[in-house]
Amino acid sequence: MICAYNWLKENGAVHVQVCDSFQRSYQVLPESTHPVMQQLVAAGFILSAIKVQPPQSL
Repeated sequence: MICAYNWLKENGAVHVQVCDSFQRSYQVLPESTHPVMQQLVAAGFILSAIKVQPPQSL
């Protein structure tokens, strides 16, 4: 992931971002709110960027 991030930065990409996606469920009871203790957690990362081309010579 870091290699891809650096490659994008070095090759004309702007607004390069790495975000993590994580979702956690909560159990809500009267006077008691906490994360669900037993759950399947799926997480990952999203790498995004905008590719910018240099202006053409006139």
